[in-house]
Amino acid sequence: QAAMAIYHAQRLSAVQRNLARKNEELARLRRASLVISSRLGLKETLETILQMAMEVTGARYGIFRLLDKSGQFLVSHAVAGEQLVRPLVEALPVNASSVMSWVARTRQTALIPDLREPPWSEIYYPLDSELEMRSELAVPLINASGRLEGVLNLESPEVAAFSEEDSHLLQTFAAYAVTAIQETRLLDALQEVAMRLLTQPHQEVLDRLVELACDLLNGAASVIWILEGEELVARAASAVHPRGDRVPLHRSLAGQAVLSSGAVASQDVRLDERFHRRELAREQGWTRALVVPLISADGAKPIGAFSIYSTGADPGRFAESEWDKKVLTVLAHYASLAVENAARQAALQLAQEQRAVAEAFAAIGDIAANLLHHLNNKVGAIP
Repeated sequence: QAAMAIYHAQRLSAVQRNLARKNEELARLRRASLVISSRLGLKETLETILQMAMEVTGARYGIFRLLDKSGQFLVSHAVAGEQLVRPLVEALPVNASSVMSWVARTRQTALIPDLREPPWSEIYYPLDSELEMRSELAVPLINASGRLEGVLNLESPEVAAFSEEDSHLLQTFAAYAVTAIQETRLLDALQEVAMRLLTQPHQEVLDRLVELACDLLNGAASVIWILEGEELVARAASAVHPRGDRVPLHRSLAGQAVLSSGAVASQDVRLDERFHRRELAREQGWTRALVVPLISADGAKPIGAFSIYSTGADPGRFAESEWDKKVLTVLAHYASLAVENAARQAALQLAQEQRAVAEAFAAIGDIAANLLHHLNNKVGAIP
């Protein structure tokens, strides 16, 4: 009975310690959620998440590396640790021989108890050339559309410093980091477009919107269609899609989005009969497609469509990701504003020209009446 009492007391003490740790982890996760919702800058948010991840896992050092636009390099955005002498924060090629590059290529978590053991000893790239690390934990940052955003990496000079629980917890922090990256990029894009709406012609705004769509959603090409009668005209297009291309309103992928006033997705445009550029899709390797309507400001009717095409072997990703639909719908709203604002400006300019012509004729009439009055006075004095 004494042995059982001791055993249960030890078990209870262990459970209480685990419970206290779980409560602390939940508190840190809630704090991370508040940091995301506070909408700080990207750098400050990543630094805060990195610091909290290090505290909850007991890591001594950490680094955030995000994938650049080319998709070829991992660029350092946040570094933390004590007594860092010469941190190696230069851009790291994805194809390089390193743990973080391996995580980026395979999109798998790396839990390494001892960096001196193969195969990790052969590909380990030190965080600081003056410090020796023995264990490492790295997780990929993958957004809702399946795009790799970067890698979150933690290191420690102790052997087997990280556990499976730490791995799961770090993946949760990585998800928060992905949310911060997506929201920050979207907000920056919307601020840029809002300024362009006030200062640039609508065609330049539309051209920039298709570029932003490809950047935010990892798309290979994007097109903005404007409704003209029973056809849709490609008013702005990225990549190799021809601008000015016309497709019928009925029996087309973009037309279906206009007619249904809702988002339409295709798993493979190379085989979809609704897509009128199947040869181009096969040539460029486009597979997935997402199309949303351009709705007028008063919500009365669609005035066009916004489509994006992507490559890869992930069919149905656009259909599954609500984030992609949300982002493209927001960009489509700004495209509608640009088109309608251009129409209003054209109508205003026409009205101003008509008013100027009317005022010119009125001024000419006044001058003519005045001249006739003076001539009548002169002629009347002749008799």
